[in-house]
Amino acid sequence: MATERDEIFLANSIIEEFGIQAMGDLPVNIDMILQVKGFTVIERELPEDLVAILDTTEKGHPLLVTESKLSDREARFTKARELGHYLLSKSFSGIRTDKAAPPVSMMASTNDDEDYGASRFAAALLMPRKLLTESIRETWKPSLPHQSDDSEMLELLSTVGTTFAVGLGVVLTAYALGATRRR
Repeated sequence: MATERDEIFLANSIIEEFGIQAMGDLPVNIDMILQVKGFTVIERELPEDLVAILDTTEKGHPLLVTESKLSDREARFTKARELGHYLLSKSFSGIRTDKAAPPVSMMASTNDDEDYGASRFAAALLMPRKLLTESIRETWKPSLPHQSDDSEMLELLSTVGTTFAVGLGVVLTAYALGATRRR
């Protein structure tokens, strides 16, 4: 089972691989990442409460079906989360369904460690640490104490509880994705 460090490392390696370095690189182009990683992505109406189905084709290529009624933000997070499930599993096989639309699913008490891990991966991928810190500085500069580097900023954020931090991540993800284009 992957650790939180593994999830963040994997997200950061994808951020580096795809050259996501500046605010102009946001929102992260999850569709392009999935395409380069060999995914076939299909959007269609799914049975009630399902938001995604992750499977493999007969040739072993990843296949992701997402609910066509998801908002752009929900679809982006769902795709990133399912990419996380696929990449974090040691050997993905079979079929996996996601029944709760994110970000609600991140807070559900029924989630297991794999779901939380995939959600952490998705949040780290869609909100790169460097860009998140820059955004916080620019947005709330007057209300934050002077910080000399990213580690101090993240230390300030880490003083809050984990649940609050995840909640803040969900809010900031929605904020960061707020200007996204509609499909």
